[in-house]
Amino acid sequence: MAYKVQLGAAHLEGLISGSSTVSTVGSLSSSGDIAVTGAVHATTLFGDGAGLTNISADGIDVTSSTGDLAYSLVFTEGFQTDGTLGLGGNADLNYNADSAILSGNAGLQMVEGSIFGGALNVSGAVTFANTASLSNVDITGAVSASSTLQIVGAALLGGTLGVSGAVSAESTVTIEGTGSFSSVDMTGSLSGSNTAVFGSSISSSGDIAISGAYHGDGSNLTGIAGNVSGSARHYSSTGLETSGYLKVSGSTTLAGTVAAGDTVTVDKDHSATVATTVTGLEIDFDKTGASTSNNTMYGLKVDMDNTTATNGANSMYGLHVTPTLTHAADAGNTLVYGALINAQGGTNGTSFVQGARIEAGGGDINYGIQLDVEDGGVDLRIESSADSGDYFQIQTTTHGATTITTVDDDASAADLTFNVDGDITLDPVGGNVTVDAAISSSGGAQVVGNTLLGGQLGISGGVQFHVTTVITDTHLTASTATTYQVVSGGTTALTVMLPSASTGENYQYAVKRHALMSGNVTITGSDIADVIDGNAKLTLETAGASVFLISDGTQWNIF
Repeated sequence: MAYKVQLGAAHLEGLISGSSTVSTVGSLSSSGDIAVTGAVHATTLFGDGAGLTNISADGIDVTSSTGDLAYSLVFTEGFQTDGTLGLGGNADLNYNADSAILSGNAGLQMVEGSIFGGALNVSGAVTFANTASLSNVDITGAVSASSTLQIVGAALLGGTLGVSGAVSAESTVTIEGTGSFSSVDMTGSLSGSNTAVFGSSISSSGDIAISGAYHGDGSNLTGIAGNVSGSARHYSSTGLETSGYLKVSGSTTLAGTVAAGDTVTVDKDHSATVATTVTGLEIDFDKTGASTSNNTMYGLKVDMDNTTATNGANSMYGLHVTPTLTHAADAGNTLVYGALINAQGGTNGTSFVQGARIEAGGGDINYGIQLDVEDGGVDLRIESSADSGDYFQIQTTTHGATTITTVDDDASAADLTFNVDGDITLDPVGGNVTVDAAISSSGGAQVVGNTLLGGQLGISGGVQFHVTTVITDTHLTASTATTYQVVSGGTTALTVMLPSASTGENYQYAVKRHALMSGNVTITGSDIADVIDGNAKLTLETAGASVFLISDGTQWNIF
């Protein structure tokens, strides 16, 4: 084996060839090509390697490079159908060993399955022609697919999600931003912290639970079977809210147990300042069937019961209304009705119309109607249906003083007539019944007590007086005795005692001894102070004798 050693620099202008190894201590430079049929070993290779061709090694390892350099890969072969990366796209593909990033200015197409151990960052669009499986995808641009896009884990979308096809979810879909779908088919649940707007219909084989408010008029809700309650359907844990109306076409029962302090409330606020008509709750009930059997209809039926209380003060109101209407300024007119009832019937058949029927019973004290009207107002007014200016009214004020008034606004024909199937009794505690005008009677007029006439007493017919027969000693009183007394004691002498002259002022009595009586009749006062024309007593000594007595408050006087 021969060795040749050249010490110092060697300059060769011809061709150097050899079947063995060529070693150089210093640098090897050549203005032409260096052809090596074997391996080239070097600690460091300088240059960009742009002229290197026909490299058939498994790869070039530049990962150990410490420089922030982009190593360009020039494609020279077409894309392969076996899934390998071809080299014919004429695209610029660079690898930076410092940042460990492979970048290019052209598209990256993967025909078969690809596995990425780390994150795949794409600043442009990513198109998947077939199925792709990704463990973590962070996309700042758009995602489009001509086939199915399947996301196994959670997907966070910072912008708008636009789907032209169907969205199928087997797990939970959470949308924190805005999502736009043309069709959503879900076997899992859909949740969101923002508003979900659906341009088309929603169908679900399970329940749709809403933790917030439900908005809409509900006019198209149909096919709701069974009771609308927590056990059958749960639409909202905070209530059902509608800006329009709640429509129920069939029979519906809102059932459940109301806990202590809970209330079913209709709360409506109206803030408009223009002229309008506002209704808090309206019930429009129409029976349209041409029935021939019996019917009982209720516009509003309230059934209240409390039979379990054992003590305490319990109050129950079947209907309690407190309307308040007052102007904030001293102008305009206000008209408030606590209740307005307008009952209308027809003349077909036999009809009976009653505006209100009130029944009260079962208590220790029962009131049919109790009115508490501010003094000076009208407690009760009954108007004529022909003229509201013709009326009858009752007013009660301090001390219970009551005035009954009849008014004819066009004439003076507002008569007050009592058709009494019995007696009329006036029993005033003050003792007086005052009539300012004339009293007329087609029958008899009976006055049991004293009567004071301020004017003349005109009698066109006869006068009837009640006469009492006395057969024993008798003490006359204003409340029990009639004016005319006939004493009939036979042979026995009898005594008639008058009421006190002071308490019986203006009282009058006529006392007669019966014509067949043989005994005397003695008339006395009720005490020593009472005298009759100055005498302590008066005796009727002859049969048929009589006397007429009137008290002036001090003594009894003979007339």
